[in-house]
Formats: sequence, structure tokens, C-alpha cells
Amino acid sequence: MYTKRRSLNKDAKRTGLATFAADGFEQNALAEYLAANFKQIPFAQEDVPATKDTRIQNLKLRKDVVF
Repeated sequence: MYTKRRSLNKDAKRTGLATFAADGFEQNALAEYLAANFKQIPFAQEDVPATKDTRIQNLKLRKDVVF
């Protein structure tokens, strides 16, 4: 049985760089880590041109279609 239950409290403290989630929760821990280590705009630099990006299917830039 899980005994370390934590009730959600909308009035919980929200401190630090990321304040959308209450302190002590997993979302806040990840957000604080990302804010502290990647404060600059991530993904601002393209690794490949958009026409050669195979991860995202942008129909405006590619003629082949994958569904």
C-alpha cells in the first residue's frame, strides 16, 4: 500500500523560476531544472533545414506524405 500520499493544494507555495506547479511536485522539479539549465531559447538553431527534417511532417515544405 502506498502510504506517502500527497494531496493537491492549489494554495501551495510556488517559488523559483518556474511557478506554474506547486513546489515539491515532479512537474515543478523538471521545470526548475529546465529553467536553470536551459534558460536561453532551446531549439533556436536548426540542426537540418526544414525540408530535410524527417521527424516532423510539414506539408507546406515536403511533397511526400506519410500517414
